[in-house]
Amino acid sequence: MLPKWLYCDIDNTLTAEDKRNAAPVPERIARLKRLIDAGVQVVLWSMSGQDYATRFAQRHGINAVACLRKPSMIVDDRAPLFRPANRLKIVLPEEMPDAI
Repeated sequence: MLPKWLYCDIDNTLTAEDKRNAAPVPERIARLKRLIDAGVQVVLWSMSGQDYATRFAQRHGINAVACLRKPSMIVDDRAPLFRPANRLKIVLPEEMPDAI
């Protein structure tokens, strides 16, 4: 089952290294685009900031619903439910679902 919303980091997730302007990983970008085509709402984020995330999306044709700076904290009344074993699923790049 595909997620309705997916927040995806850029550096070292959609790129080969954890640094700005690193080489993209085409297979991961293609997988993300397939998810978007299948109706998944994708938000791109990066510690490098909103402008960087927006430029990355434009450069690689990723139609994200938003491009953001990666948060350093999330505040929510359901914080205990966000633990990986409960509600929020956190996966490695190679575990990203695919829409094919």
